Amino acid sequence: MKRGKTDDHQRGNEVNAKKNSSSRIGCFIAFGLLFILPIGGIFIFSAYIHQRIVENLSAEEDQFLTQFFQEPIDFPEEWGVIVPYSEGFENERERMKAELLKWEGREKELMTPMREWKPVPTDSSPDPYPISRDYLGLLQSGETLTDEELEIAQDYLKSTSEYVRAWRRFVNHPEYELMATPILEEDVKPGYTIPNFLFPQCAVRGIGLGLEINRAELDESERIALCLHMIRIGKNRPVPIVIGYLIEIAIKFIGLNSIQSEIPSIEDPALLKEIYSALEKNEVSALITSLLDQTTVDFLGSMRFAERQGDFDFDFTPGKPLVDYFHQLLQPGAPIFELIDDQSDRFSYAPFIDIPVEIDFRWIVKKPFLSSILGLEEGLVVGQFTNSWFNLPIRSNYCGVTLNLTRLQVANRIRELETGKKTEDPSGFVPEFFSSVPTDPFVDKPFVWDSTREVFYSIGPDESDDRNLIRYNPTNGTESVGDISVWVDRN
Repeated sequence: MKRGKTDDHQRGNEVNAKKNSSSRIGCFIAFGLLFILPIGGIFIFSAYIHQRIVENLSAEEDQFLTQFFQEPIDFPEEWGVIVPYSEGFENERERMKAELLKWEGREKELMTPMREWKPVPTDSSPDPYPISRDYLGLLQSGETLTDEELEIAQDYLKSTSEYVRAWRRFVNHPEYELMATPILEEDVKPGYTIPNFLFPQCAVRGIGLGLEINRAELDESERIALCLHMIRIGKNRPVPIVIGYLIEIAIKFIGLNSIQSEIPSIEDPALLKEIYSALEKNEVSALITSLLDQTTVDFLGSMRFAERQGDFDFDFTPGKPLVDYFHQLLQPGAPIFELIDDQSDRFSYAPFIDIPVEIDFRWIVKKPFLSSILGLEEGLVVGQFTNSWFNLPIRSNYCGVTLNLTRLQVANRIRELETGKKTEDPSGFVPEFFSSVPTDPFVDKPFVWDSTREVFYSIGPDESDDRNLIRYNPTNGTESVGDISVWVDRN
């Protein structure tokens, strides 16, 4: 009997053990499902978002994304060196700030006057829509102004003369940097560098308009001095791609007002060599030939700007992927953090337009782990840094072409004064003026010689030689027809 009871007890224990084991397994499965399902859902959602990004990428965007997250970048070590401003520059900065504040609320008055203008008809656009162009752009295109417009222009120059003089003093100070010199600190968040190129742009165009209207009353040294003031705005690095636009204005004036003009061309080779030296120092505008270059200088400029205004521990060491510098700008108070953390800013990025949920990009800052899993950073990078830069290489090449054509024109004028004749082959300027033969980046061939006007020209983005008879103008479209030259046919 005892033996039978013992057997029954053992069998009962075995049954209970199996039940307990089954219960534990069931609990493990339940807890596992509670853990796995959300994580699995996150990964599925992450894959979905990633797919939405990838399928909307162009080849250029895909390349940039790879570069941004994986490839180390290089830049001059001096970009990371930030020293205190001198007392003299601090005083100059205060003067510039006071001048800017005079125009607070009426910034539009600083813009050069405009009127409606109709682009030249082309095969692809036989009847183009009229657009607004400022007086400076019209004059540089060979248009003339009416007497009433000339009066408006003179009034504009008079009202903005002190503003332009202030900028000329400020940007010629050796400590000034376009992307890293804060001016209106209380009105501008760290890294928001728009005042540092929008206001100089107004000054440059003001100088240019004055040069165009009053060139007959200025001697050659005065004209050159004003041109050099414009060039010097972009002399300190790092600079954004928009500086190429400012340099383009300046170098066109060197071509128009110093070499080609109704007024006799410059007769002093020494003065021309000074101009050429100034032009050589602005090659940075031609070196920004990719979205990666553009974003690099923007990030470095924003880091320098923020460092000037706040207590940040930025690492400027070259040789890291660009995403590392991007992360540094996510520090609380730093530029991209401020941009993302601003709840009044609603982001709308192409890769996410048809995703049926709202993506809160503040997760990139607030919840970096979930942000990484969901691939939100990829989406921000694609939307923020690729959406409006499809034609960046063309625009950058245009600035570089204009710069090199002006250098060629100045070099040829020097050659003419020293030897009595011009050089018609770009290779003839090596090595005295160029280390290698200057080439047209649109076709990777030397620039073409126009024997009628005696200037070199580029065949432009359309890669079609129009014999310098049709003038390329970016306002007609980045990839529009026409050749590029610093020569303008005056009416």
